[in-house]
Amino acid sequence: MLNSPMLSVHYGLAGIVLVFSAGAIFFKEARRVVLYLLALQILTGALTWWMTHFAPPPAHWILAVMTGGLYALGNVFERRGRSRVLVTFVAIIATVIIMYICSIGIHALRL
Repeated sequence: MLNSPMLSVHYGLAGIVLVFSAGAIFFKEARRVVLYLLALQILTGALTWWMTHFAPPPAHWILAVMTGGLYALGNVFERRGRSRVLVTFVAIIATVIIMYICSIGIHALRL
């Protein structure tokens, strides 16, 4: 098991991102916060990767970047007046993907 303070920060921030992404389903203001937190999360993940020389599975970081794009897409849909159902659906899909990303990251250390 890898033991790094930066990894602990990355895990802690993952919990915060997950909570805010669940809130973003119901509160549109949380979507922008999730984008900023997700960018910070990706940055801490890259720093963790660089500091520990432990690479996560490619699906972990590829899905993280794609989820950021999905939240950005949800914001664009809302600004352009698309239906609330579509925007909510995008937020739900992004939250489910974030849950999956968290499980990939947690299980990566057990390999």
